[in-house]
Amino acid sequence: MLSRAFCFVTLAILTASVPADPQTSTHASARGIRFDDPTYGVSFQYPSHWASLTNSPFVFKLTVNDANSKEHPRAIIFKKTLAGVEGWPKTNFAGVEFAYDVHRVDSPDACRALATKPTRQNTVDQVTVGGIRYWHTKTGNGGMRQTLDEDIYTTLNGAPRGGCVRFDTGIYSILMAGGRPTRAPNSPEGDLIRESLWNILASVHISSATR
Repeated sequence: MLSRAFCFVTLAILTASVPADPQTSTHASARGIRFDDPTYGVSFQYPSHWASLTNSPFVFKLTVNDANSKEHPRAIIFKKTLAGVEGWPKTNFAGVEFAYDVHRVDSPDACRALATKPTRQNTVDQVTVGGIRYWHTKTGNGGMRQTLDEDIYTTLNGAPRGGCVRFDTGIYSILMAGGRPTRAPNSPEGDLIRESLWNILASVHISSATR
């Protein structure tokens, strides 16, 4: 009897740990990948040469990777080099990252608050990207001659009832190479870096969720 009970409990735990609607990444075209998360009805497209991981490879973490967060990122994608941009050590450019998570909230103000870092007072504005209205803030982190420039976007637009969808983008820099300061990307390079993240955000679609 004990053995049967143990097997039943084990099976129940394993069944509960398997998500009903796992996220998927499929080739949307020769140059792009479509990410789908049917649990929350979120999809977006990103370049096929970007990498997808469960953990960020960078020293400083995006806000969605906050160890104190109640939710884990639903997706993390990144690229350490971009076509048309001189990377570190020729410049201080060290990579870009895009991630998102979903939080249960009880009011629009609570969703707006998720657009800021808990430990900082950031100015929150509103922007529309790809037809979706977001609360948005610019923030960042730095130390050890490295920096993170971060933009956070949160929305209730199309999200599951009571859900706040948060997208987080980051640009990483390493300020020294061989004991010498590295140059900042020039204006065209800077445009390419920002566009790489903006284009992913602009592709976001939020539809009916399965939850």
